[in-house]
Amino acid sequence: RFTIDSYLEMLKEGYRGIKKGDPDAWVTTTGFASLTHPRVTPGFQRDVLLRGAGFYDIHAYHEHGGFDSFTGIVDHLLLPMRRELGISAPGFANETAVTSAGGQERSQALTVFKKIMFAWARGSIAYVWYNLRNKGDDPMNAEHNYGLLHHDFHPKSGYAVFHAMATLYTGLAFDGELAAGNGASVFRFKNADRMVIGSWGEGGNIFVIRTDAKRAEQVALMDNRREVPIRNGVTILQVG
Repeated sequence: RFTIDSYLEMLKEGYRGIKKGDPDAWVTTTGFASLTHPRVTPGFQRDVLLRGAGFYDIHAYHEHGGFDSFTGIVDHLLLPMRRELGISAPGFANETAVTSAGGQERSQALTVFKKIMFAWARGSIAYVWYNLRNKGDDPMNAEHNYGLLHHDFHPKSGYAVFHAMATLYTGLAFDGELAAGNGASVFRFKNADRMVIGSWGEGGNIFVIRTDAKRAEQVALMDNRREVPIRNGVTILQVG
Protein backbone atom coordinates (compact mmCIF):
# COMPACT_ATOMS: atom_id res chain seq x y z
CA ARG A 1 0.00 0.00 0.00
CA PHE A 2 3.02 2.28 -0.10
CA THR A 3 3.57 4.69 -2.92
CA ILE A 4 6.85 4.20 -4.73
CA ASP A 5 8.13 7.53 -3.39
CA SER A 6 7.32 6.69 0.24
CA TYR A 7 8.90 3.25 -0.04
CA LEU A 8 12.06 4.70 -1.63
CA GLU A 9 12.32 7.18 1.24
CA MET A 10 12.18 4.34 3.79
CA LEU A 11 14.61 2.22 1.78
CA LYS A 12 17.19 4.99 1.60
CA GLU A 13 16.87 5.98 5.27
CA GLY A 14 17.07 2.33 6.29
CA TYR A 15 20.13 1.75 4.13
CA ARG A 16 21.96 4.74 5.57
CA GLY A 17 21.12 3.73 9.13
CA ILE A 18 22.10 0.09 8.71
CA LYS A 19 25.39 0.93 7.01
CA LYS A 20 26.20 3.47 9.73
CA GLY A 21 25.71 0.77 12.34
CA ASP A 22 27.58 -1.93 10.39
CA PRO A 23 29.25 -1.01 7.09
CA ASP A 24 29.61 -4.72 6.23
CA ALA A 25 25.89 -5.50 6.59
CA TRP A 26 23.95 -6.42 3.45
CA VAL A 27 20.68 -4.61 2.88
CA THR A 28 17.88 -6.28 0.90
CA THR A 29 14.99 -4.68 -0.87
CA THR A 30 11.59 -5.58 0.44
CA GLY A 31 10.58 -9.09 -0.61
CA PHE A 32 8.58 -7.97 -3.64
CA ALA A 33 5.35 -9.90 -4.19
CA SER A 34 5.06 -11.77 -7.47
CA LEU A 35 5.29 -9.82 -10.71
CA THR A 36 1.94 -11.40 -11.62
CA HIS A 37 0.15 -10.84 -8.27
CA PRO A 38 -3.28 -9.25 -8.92
CA ARG A 39 -2.88 -6.67 -6.13
CA VAL A 40 0.61 -5.48 -7.07
CA THR A 41 0.96 -1.85 -8.17
CA PRO A 42 2.11 -2.01 -11.82
CA GLY A 43 5.75 -1.05 -12.22
CA PHE A 44 6.44 -0.90 -8.46
CA GLN A 45 9.29 -3.43 -8.39
CA ARG A 46 10.83 -2.11 -11.60
CA ASP A 47 10.78 1.52 -10.41
CA VAL A 48 12.21 0.69 -6.97
CA LEU A 49 15.05 -1.32 -8.49
CA LEU A 50 15.86 1.50 -10.88
CA ARG A 51 15.33 4.56 -8.69
CA GLY A 52 16.65 2.90 -5.53
CA ALA A 53 19.94 1.78 -7.10
CA GLY A 54 22.79 2.25 -4.64
CA PHE A 55 20.51 1.81 -1.62
CA TYR A 56 20.24 -1.99 -1.58
CA ASP A 57 22.77 -4.81 -1.87
CA ILE A 58 20.36 -7.67 -2.57
CA HIS A 59 17.23 -7.91 -4.72
CA ALA A 60 14.69 -10.00 -2.76
CA TYR A 61 11.57 -11.43 -4.39
CA HIS A 62 8.59 -13.69 -3.59
CA GLU A 63 7.19 -16.18 -6.10
CA HIS A 64 4.79 -18.75 -4.65
CA GLY A 65 3.00 -21.51 -6.49
CA GLY A 66 4.00 -24.56 -8.48
CA PHE A 67 7.35 -25.18 -10.08
CA ASP A 68 6.31 -24.48 -13.67
CA SER A 69 4.79 -21.14 -12.67
CA PHE A 70 7.95 -20.25 -10.74
CA THR A 71 10.31 -21.03 -13.62
CA GLY A 72 8.14 -19.18 -16.12
CA ILE A 73 8.09 -16.00 -14.05
CA VAL A 74 11.80 -16.11 -13.22
CA ASP A 75 13.00 -16.88 -16.75
CA HIS A 76 10.51 -14.80 -18.75
CA LEU A 77 9.75 -11.82 -16.49
CA LEU A 78 12.13 -11.40 -13.55
CA LEU A 79 15.52 -12.05 -15.16
CA PRO A 80 14.70 -10.13 -18.37
CA MET A 81 13.67 -7.16 -16.22
CA ARG A 82 16.95 -7.32 -14.30
CA ARG A 83 18.94 -7.47 -17.54
CA GLU A 84 17.00 -4.59 -19.07
CA LEU A 85 17.61 -2.38 -16.01
CA GLY A 86 21.24 -3.47 -15.60
CA ILE A 87 20.69 -4.77 -12.04
CA SER A 88 23.92 -6.22 -10.67
CA ALA A 89 22.74 -6.80 -7.08
CA PRO A 90 22.32 -10.57 -6.54
CA GLY A 91 18.82 -12.00 -6.36
CA PHE A 92 17.37 -13.73 -3.29
CA ALA A 93 14.29 -15.96 -3.39
CA ASN A 94 13.39 -14.99 0.17
CA GLU A 95 9.83 -16.33 0.29
CA THR A 96 8.59 -18.95 -2.10
CA ALA A 97 6.86 -22.28 -1.57
CA VAL A 98 3.77 -24.29 -2.42
CA THR A 99 1.01 -25.67 -0.20
CA SER A 100 0.41 -29.37 0.45
CA ALA A 101 -3.34 -28.89 1.05
CA GLY A 102 -5.63 -31.48 -0.45
CA GLY A 103 -3.22 -34.40 -0.16
CA GLN A 104 -0.38 -32.79 -2.10
CA GLU A 105 2.45 -33.63 0.33
CA ARG A 106 4.40 -35.62 -2.27
CA SER A 107 4.05 -32.84 -4.84
CA GLN A 108 5.22 -30.33 -2.24
CA ALA A 109 8.30 -32.45 -1.54
CA LEU A 110 9.21 -32.57 -5.22
CA THR A 111 8.77 -28.80 -5.44
CA VAL A 112 11.15 -28.22 -2.52
CA PHE A 113 13.89 -29.93 -4.49
CA LYS A 114 13.11 -28.36 -7.85
CA LYS A 115 12.57 -24.78 -6.67
CA ILE A 116 15.69 -24.58 -4.53
CA MET A 117 17.82 -26.15 -7.27
CA PHE A 118 16.42 -23.90 -9.99
CA ALA A 119 16.65 -20.68 -7.93
CA TRP A 120 20.29 -21.46 -7.11
CA ALA A 121 21.05 -22.14 -10.76
CA ARG A 122 19.48 -18.81 -11.71
CA GLY A 123 21.70 -16.84 -9.33
CA SER A 124 19.73 -16.68 -6.07
CA ILE A 125 22.25 -16.33 -3.24
CA ALA A 126 19.89 -18.00 -0.74
CA TYR A 127 16.40 -19.46 -0.47
CA VAL A 128 13.68 -19.21 2.18
CA TRP A 129 10.83 -21.72 2.13
CA TYR A 130 7.59 -20.29 3.50
CA ASN A 131 7.07 -21.66 6.07
CA LEU A 132 8.74 -24.12 8.44
CA ARG A 133 5.64 -25.30 10.34
CA ASN A 134 2.02 -25.60 9.25
CA LYS A 135 -0.16 -22.80 10.63
CA GLY A 136 -3.07 -25.11 11.46
CA ASP A 137 -4.62 -28.56 11.14
CA ASP A 138 -7.19 -28.12 8.35
CA PRO A 139 -5.98 -30.43 5.54
CA MET A 140 -7.92 -28.47 2.92
CA ASN A 141 -6.84 -24.95 3.97
CA ALA A 142 -3.99 -23.80 1.71
CA GLU A 143 -2.59 -21.32 4.27
CA HIS A 144 -2.46 -24.04 6.91
CA ASN A 145 -0.27 -26.31 4.78
CA TYR A 146 2.76 -24.46 3.47
CA GLY A 147 5.02 -25.81 6.22
CA LEU A 148 7.67 -28.52 5.99
CA LEU A 149 6.48 -29.71 9.40
CA HIS A 150 2.91 -30.54 10.42
CA HIS A 151 1.34 -28.30 13.04
CA ASP A 152 2.32 -30.87 15.71
CA PHE A 153 5.97 -30.64 14.48
CA HIS A 154 5.90 -34.07 12.83
CA PRO A 155 8.06 -33.79 9.67
CA LYS A 156 6.44 -33.89 6.25
CA SER A 157 8.03 -35.42 3.15
CA GLY A 158 9.34 -32.01 2.13
CA TYR A 159 11.34 -31.74 5.33
CA ALA A 160 13.12 -35.03 4.56
CA VAL A 161 13.96 -33.69 1.10
CA PHE A 162 15.29 -30.44 2.55
CA HIS A 163 17.41 -32.39 5.06
CA ALA A 164 18.89 -34.47 2.24
CA MET A 165 19.71 -31.34 0.23
CA ALA A 166 21.36 -29.65 3.20
CA THR A 167 23.46 -32.79 3.72
CA LEU A 168 24.51 -33.09 0.08
CA TYR A 169 24.91 -29.53 -1.17
CA THR A 170 26.34 -27.57 1.75
CA GLY A 171 29.75 -26.19 0.78
CA LEU A 172 29.24 -26.60 -2.97
CA ALA A 173 29.02 -23.95 -5.70
CA PHE A 174 26.80 -24.00 -8.77
CA ASP A 175 28.87 -25.08 -11.78
CA GLY A 176 26.48 -25.01 -14.70
CA GLU A 177 23.37 -26.50 -16.24
CA LEU A 178 23.98 -29.48 -18.48
CA ALA A 179 22.24 -29.86 -21.81
CA ALA A 180 19.61 -32.60 -21.60
CA GLY A 181 16.67 -33.63 -23.72
CA ASN A 182 13.38 -35.38 -23.10
CA GLY A 183 12.24 -32.88 -20.47
CA ALA A 184 15.10 -33.54 -18.05
CA SER A 185 16.80 -30.85 -15.94
CA VAL A 186 20.42 -31.43 -14.90
CA PHE A 187 22.47 -29.06 -12.70
CA ARG A 188 26.06 -29.51 -11.52
CA PHE A 189 27.47 -28.35 -8.18
CA LYS A 190 31.00 -28.92 -6.91
CA ASN A 191 33.93 -27.98 -4.71
CA ALA A 192 37.54 -29.16 -4.66
CA ASP A 193 36.61 -32.57 -3.23
CA ARG A 194 33.32 -33.67 -4.71
CA MET A 195 30.65 -33.05 -7.33
CA VAL A 196 26.89 -33.46 -7.08
CA ILE A 197 24.61 -33.59 -10.09
CA GLY A 198 21.06 -32.59 -9.19
CA SER A 199 18.54 -33.79 -11.72
CA TRP A 200 14.97 -34.79 -12.45
CA GLY A 201 12.94 -35.82 -15.46
CA GLU A 202 9.69 -37.44 -16.43
CA GLY A 203 11.00 -39.77 -19.12
CA GLY A 204 13.24 -42.19 -17.22
CA ASN A 205 16.39 -40.59 -18.67
CA ILE A 206 19.79 -42.25 -18.54
CA PHE A 207 22.96 -40.16 -18.75
CA VAL A 208 26.50 -41.37 -19.34
CA ILE A 209 28.93 -39.35 -17.23
CA ARG A 210 32.70 -39.25 -17.60
CA THR A 211 34.44 -38.73 -14.28
CA ASP A 212 37.80 -39.04 -12.53
CA ALA A 213 36.03 -39.76 -9.23
CA LYS A 214 37.12 -42.73 -7.13
CA ARG A 215 33.54 -43.64 -6.26
CA ALA A 216 30.00 -42.61 -7.09
CA GLU A 217 26.58 -43.06 -5.56
CA GLN A 218 23.02 -42.29 -6.54
CA VAL A 219 20.99 -40.45 -3.90
CA ALA A 220 17.20 -40.40 -3.96
CA LEU A 221 15.19 -37.40 -2.78
CA MET A 222 15.02 -38.49 0.86
CA ASP A 223 18.73 -39.40 1.09
CA ASN A 224 18.38 -43.12 0.31
CA ARG A 225 21.72 -44.03 -1.27
CA ARG A 226 23.18 -46.79 -3.39
CA GLU A 227 26.68 -47.07 -4.80
CA VAL A 228 26.99 -47.12 -8.58
CA PRO A 229 30.01 -48.56 -10.40
CA ILE A 230 32.61 -46.52 -12.29
CA ARG A 231 34.20 -48.40 -15.18
CA ASN A 232 36.98 -46.90 -17.30
CA GLY A 233 36.11 -43.42 -16.05
CA VAL A 234 32.41 -43.71 -16.91
CA THR A 235 29.32 -44.06 -14.71
CA ILE A 236 25.60 -44.10 -15.41
CA LEU A 237 23.06 -41.67 -13.92
CA GLN A 238 19.43 -42.78 -14.02
CA VAL A 239 16.98 -39.90 -13.68
CA GLY A 240 13.35 -40.35 -12.69
